[in-house]
Amino acid sequence: MKLIYFSLLALCILSCKSPTQLLEKGDCDQAFNRAVKEIKKRKNVAQNIKVIEKSTELRVAAALRFAEIKSNSEKTKDWVNAQTKLYKTLEEIGEANILLKGSISEPYDELCTAKKDIDF
Repeated sequence: MKLIYFSLLALCILSCKSPTQLLEKGDCDQAFNRAVKEIKKRKNVAQNIKVIEKSTELRVAAALRFAEIKSNSEKTKDWVNAQTKLYKTLEEIGEANILLKGSISEPYDELCTAKKDIDF
């Protein structure tokens, strides 16, 4: 019973973090996703736009590093993993780019180019 109580308490504490706090802690994926959700709900739009812009830079850099490492491998599975990660990241950033009316087009284009390079 105590385990369930503490698990629920921990979940509540973790779920109450704002996108800004998540970004400060280094969780750019979670910060990005939460900021997109909050903008859709019209909550703290200006602050969440900043979070999306910063987390997008970090996510693109991480995806490019991952793709570079995996694409140097001789294993087909690693190439597929790189393509999948790039595609997933592209999809999420593309959706946010539309939501923000193109304000994160530059990192999106950079990721598109990298995805094309991996695909061919």
